[in-house]
Amino acid sequence: MLLQLKLIEAIRVYIPHFDEELLDRVYRFAKNAHEEQKRASGEDYFSHPAAVALIAANMRLDFPSVLAALLHDTVEDTHVTIEAIHALFGTEIAELVDGVTKIGKVQFSSKEKYKAENFRKFIAATAGDARVLLIKLCDRLHNMRTLYHIPDPQRRRMIAAETLDIFSVLASRMGIQAVQNELEELAFAELYPEDYQRITHQIDEFCAKDVAIIDRIIHEFDTIFRERDMFPRIVGRNKTPYSIWTKLQKRHVVFEQLTDIVAFRIILPDVESCYRALGILHTCFQAVPARFKDYISTPKPNGYRSIHTTILGPLHKPVEVQIRTVDMDNMANNGKCSHWVYKKDATGRIGAEQYRWLKGILDIFQNTTAPEEILSNAQSEIFNESIFCFTPRGDLISLPVGATPVDFAYAVHTHIGNSCVGARVDGRITPLNTPLQSGSHVEILIDENQSPSALWKNFVITGKAKACIGKYIRMREKTEFVLLGQSLLQQHFSCLQEGFSYKDVMTQLVKGFECATQRGLQEAIGRGRILPSSLHQKICHMNIPLKPSVDPMPINVSDFILGIAVHHADCCHPIAQDHIVGELVPERGLVVHTSTCARAPSHKNASLPVFWGEDAPANTRMHAQLHIVVLNQPGSFAMVFNVLRDREVRISNINTTYRVLEFLDAIADIEVENKAHLAETIASLRTCPRVHSVEEIK
Repeated sequence: MLLQLKLIEAIRVYIPHFDEELLDRVYRFAKNAHEEQKRASGEDYFSHPAAVALIAANMRLDFPSVLAALLHDTVEDTHVTIEAIHALFGTEIAELVDGVTKIGKVQFSSKEKYKAENFRKFIAATAGDARVLLIKLCDRLHNMRTLYHIPDPQRRRMIAAETLDIFSVLASRMGIQAVQNELEELAFAELYPEDYQRITHQIDEFCAKDVAIIDRIIHEFDTIFRERDMFPRIVGRNKTPYSIWTKLQKRHVVFEQLTDIVAFRIILPDVESCYRALGILHTCFQAVPARFKDYISTPKPNGYRSIHTTILGPLHKPVEVQIRTVDMDNMANNGKCSHWVYKKDATGRIGAEQYRWLKGILDIFQNTTAPEEILSNAQSEIFNESIFCFTPRGDLISLPVGATPVDFAYAVHTHIGNSCVGARVDGRITPLNTPLQSGSHVEILIDENQSPSALWKNFVITGKAKACIGKYIRMREKTEFVLLGQSLLQQHFSCLQEGFSYKDVMTQLVKGFECATQRGLQEAIGRGRILPSSLHQKICHMNIPLKPSVDPMPINVSDFILGIAVHHADCCHPIAQDHIVGELVPERGLVVHTSTCARAPSHKNASLPVFWGEDAPANTRMHAQLHIVVLNQPGSFAMVFNVLRDREVRISNINTTYRVLEFLDAIADIEVENKAHLAETIASLRTCPRVHSVEEIK
């Protein structure tokens, strides 16, 4: 009864008039359903759903969500059916309970082939109605609060790891910082108890020692604002042990070297006051460069809004400050659910705008088939840190750090990604593999006749881009290998005397290699499962006369989509001006080398005659390595870089290998358009007054 009264009081805070009679009916129904069950602690099982409902109410979830929280375990753990809940309490509550039940059946620690399907169900249930995940987060939070009752330490660690890897990150994406922080702390304490105790102790010591400094900073802030007729609420708060621990891991430092253990929040009534407060702080204190972020004008994808800045405060120590309104502070702690801005679609489901990333993950499932790809693509979509870029219309697109224009194109729309031919970033034409920077304005250039390049998969990082490109490659892959097999067969047939029956030869080959169809034979040849030597031997056994001294017909590699059945060798990076040879690699297809490449097949039976056609890829860039010797003087390398920039040469890597009093030796990995471009670049470098010599490393 006490729990029910607490629940009523919590709901009444934000819903003054709600159906108490319906709450009472749901409460009693759930309690009776769990009547015979106990938890690991020995308590009545119903204490768990009641506590989950109370957490949901404290998070200010809507009334149906609180009722669904009371019922969330009834279908999975008791005799109750979804049909019964639907009949008693209506469609909306039944659908929420069904969604949470489906998520509850997901076992993230299961085997790989089941894991992907479970993850798909998890996201599908959540994307159907965002409240499903909110209820599940309440459920996981209470389970973590009572984790210590589970006697098996291995099971506790498994639950804690799952919480840290998945649920705390999802809480962050939903914008519920308070839940995220508590889940992280509880999981951290279970997984790394010694680190947790050590850092907690260090924080306590720091606060005891520096409490006067914290009070002084708050007092000084308060004074300068009051002098300007502003009266914000100022709060100094410690960073959580888990956030400090992750910083120690990333920065490879010790606790004493951290300067941002305490952060200060300045909370004001409106947005205009926030910017005025920022101006006052930057006027009275020196701002730390590169430590300013305006999430008010450009919110995070989860709806988080605040101004972040770091200043040199009292005692000339760096002080991290967050400036926000009261509403923004509530949202930072509880997500948009605290603001009662649920928007229902025609079906009555909740689809708040900041949860659009869930639909993006569903797109991944539609375009991906391999379980391991489903997991990696979906998890990279959820868990990567974000940058923010703008479309030409000013719409904000959130992408993972390191995303490229192709990732951006697919984030806008699948059709835009599939039709992408180029990109203009901040007004300049930019290579498609260039990592984007936060704040960039990106315009995607499209061609309706364009198809995704298989080479894109080497540099895209978003799950949706990988899935869409992968789907296209799978659609084209069989066709490309069949075409390659046909070309290899034609190469062998070009050496036979006229008059042989193509149909008879193909029939014998299909039977001899135990293939079901001619197309199956062609694909097997193209994939290298049937080697050219075996094919030649089989044809010779048919006693068909050969043409005297005739070389096999070369294969036009320009007829194929690069990166599927035909590949450029990584060792020599052939371009359209090179003389080339082919090598058939099992399960990869035709690999093209330059004829002078040390790794090219040297034996006549192992190499295949190939050539560039008129449609050879013009955008193929040549990789080269230069040995550059420059004078050991200030500015020498700057001159080298200026020459390379003026020649539009891309530098992949540069290392200083040897240094004496007069000279510096460096090895530079560069990319140029072709051999003529490389020759022009070397010639330009040799005219540079600080350059002693330049040689290409073969």
